[in-house]
Amino acid sequence: WGPAGMFIFVLLIVYMFVYGLSLGPVVRFYVPEIVPANAVPIATVMNWLSCSICVIVTPIVNKDYGKSAPMFLAFGSISGVLFIVNAIMMIETKGKTASQ
Repeated sequence: WGPAGMFIFVLLIVYMFVYGLSLGPVVRFYVPEIVPANAVPIATVMNWLSCSICVIVTPIVNKDYGKSAPMFLAFGSISGVLFIVNAIMMIETKGKTASQ
C-alpha cells in the first residue's frame, strides 16, 4: 500500500467509527423514544432501504467514474448535513417519560 492507500484506509476506519457513534444506532435507540410504537418498523425499514441503496449505488458510481472519491464526498456530505440537522432538531429525552 502506498501513502494514498493508507490515507483512504484511515479515512474509512474514521468513517466507520463516526457512523457507529452517530447515524448507525439512531434507529435502535432514539426512534422508539420519540415516535409511536407502530412507526418504529417503518423507521427501521427506511434505514435498511437507505443502506441497501448505498450498497447498490456505490459500485455503479465507482465503475462509471473510475474512482471512489465521488462516493466518499457524497456520503461524507450527507453525514455532515445530518450531523447539523440532528444537533439542531433532536429532542432530549433524558429523564422524560414516553408521554412527555
